[in-house]
Amino acid sequence: MAAGIARVPFRKFVWYNFIPTLPKSLILILIGYYSGESYVKISSYLDYAAIGTVIAAVIFIVIYFMMRKVSKKYADRDIN
Repeated sequence: MAAGIARVPFRKFVWYNFIPTLPKSLILILIGYYSGESYVKISSYLDYAAIGTVIAAVIFIVIYFMMRKVSKKYADRDIN
């Protein structure tokens, strides 16, 4: 939109957008290639991370409900 408002000629606009796109695309292709090569190893780490996250969430939920029960017990004691 900015190029259109500034009335940049279309050929100049395409050229200035094409030049930086080539190295960026090459870098992203290389990152994808080397990441894909080690996908199996990364996948096993992600499995462990997922299991750890689920365990941490369950522990957090249990602690939350225990603390809620304890705080409710003390709140009832303060009222009476």
